[in-house]
Amino acid sequence: MKHQLRPSKPKSQTEALRFTLLAWICVVFL
Repeated sequence: MKHQLRPSKPKSQTEALRFTLLAWICVVFL
């Protein structure tokens, strides 16, 4: 649990992208 923000695997990157998209949707809705 040292580099949690840094995506080590491609799966993590995809998840991060999805999370960002969700955050954007929330912001747009707000």
